[in-house]
Amino acid sequence: MLLTNYIISAWRNIYNHKLFSAINILGLSIGLAAVMLIALFVRDEASYDNFWTKADRIYRTYITFNIPGRDSMISVQTPGPVIHALKKDFPQVENAARIFLSEPTIILNGNYFLEDISIVDADIINIFDFNVLSGDLVNAMSDFSSLVLNETVARKYFGEQNPIDQIITIEFGIFKKDYKVAAIIEDMPTNSQLNITAMVAIDEDAWKDRSYMFEQWFSTNTQLYFNLNEGANIADVEEQMEDFINRNFPRLPFGGTDTKTADLVSLSVMNVKDLHLKSVGMGEYRQRGSINSVLTFSAVAILILIIASINFMNLSTARASQRAKEVSLRKVMGASRKNLIFQFLGESILVTLLGLLISFAIVELTLPIYNDILGKELFISYASTDIVSIVILALCVGGLSGTYPALVLSSFLPAENLKANKTVETSSSVKLRSALVIFQFAVSIVLFVSTAVVYGQMLYAKNMDLGYDHKNLLVINDLNPWCRTRSTSHPVYN
Repeated sequence: MLLTNYIISAWRNIYNHKLFSAINILGLSIGLAAVMLIALFVRDEASYDNFWTKADRIYRTYITFNIPGRDSMISVQTPGPVIHALKKDFPQVENAARIFLSEPTIILNGNYFLEDISIVDADIINIFDFNVLSGDLVNAMSDFSSLVLNETVARKYFGEQNPIDQIITIEFGIFKKDYKVAAIIEDMPTNSQLNITAMVAIDEDAWKDRSYMFEQWFSTNTQLYFNLNEGANIADVEEQMEDFINRNFPRLPFGGTDTKTADLVSLSVMNVKDLHLKSVGMGEYRQRGSINSVLTFSAVAILILIIASINFMNLSTARASQRAKEVSLRKVMGASRKNLIFQFLGESILVTLLGLLISFAIVELTLPIYNDILGKELFISYASTDIVSIVILALCVGGLSGTYPALVLSSFLPAENLKANKTVETSSSVKLRSALVIFQFAVSIVLFVSTAVVYGQMLYAKNMDLGYDHKNLLVINDLNPWCRTRSTSHPVYN
């Protein structure tokens, strides 16, 4: 009965003060919507490559060259022969595979296309989880004349026709070969640094004329992934990297006689889950994210949540004079301070839940524009734990935001308030509210100014004078079709 009274009282208070309630609810809903949108972005950025079954044991190598007279050069692509030495010297390595992303010419039914083709080692299917839709992926990776397509590429070239056993001619620049479509895999998630849409197995003999591709120790062309055996420690591998380089890499013609190869070249590893936000160096096949952007947006979300909470607290305590008689009469009629705290906290949570409903509507309306700006496909899954997490967040915000007003309102003394016919608010409460208002406006000003500066810089970069007329210009890299490959494809020294 008491709970019903609280709910009825809370609803009457909201209904009877429509303008105040609208401002309060709208402020909370906008704040919650902004936080949800930022949280979707942050979650997506932090989720890259977390979904692989062996994610905790999958690593990618990157190499750093410290050539005298040059700045350090870091590449996420490593020399081709490293894979063989890695498997030979480290028993902790279970599987290892190279990925070389090229853009050869596809010839089908007399038509010519450019398509991304990943040239990979067969072990790649033992490192990453490929969902096979049709065909035999294992056999495809063991046959140098087989081609694997993802669902999108298969539909692009064959429509609704069964692509299995269809023949596609691929011209890689130095050789042209017919490949049989042997397997169709599901499109890879977009939240991955891997970007495999089609792949064929590496046939090193076919690339002999381009020996730097897979044979030269100082030509970086392929990304190298490997996974460790269960229970193996990556630190053990990292500790031996210097000796590994000195033992396997040829000596460079730099430095004195006492200079070791490891003094000029270093090989490092990074877990696959860290690649998107922490990877450094050239040769990435998919655009990286920025850990600084994720941290900045997270901080902005927290500040927005704080502003919304402070706004709610200030509006609630500012109405204390209108609630003084109500509190006094309830106390005279036997209500304890604990009862009043529960009542006001309930009102706070009810207002927050109403704001949450409006915030969902705001998010759904703005998500298409938001996704368009970010180039992502973010969404709220209403059939998952997303809703539970959001509701818990809203309840926490409502509870924390309503705690201070509940404590202030429930502390009124009936005799003093009824005698004075006004709220007897302590000076400490007034000072705290003033401090909160100052903090709220300070944070708001910082956010507004920061946004204006960033927007101004974007406009400047977009409209700045480049020093030449960029219209009707064509950039040609090289006449050699091999230059269409997505590789650094250059030796460190000549």
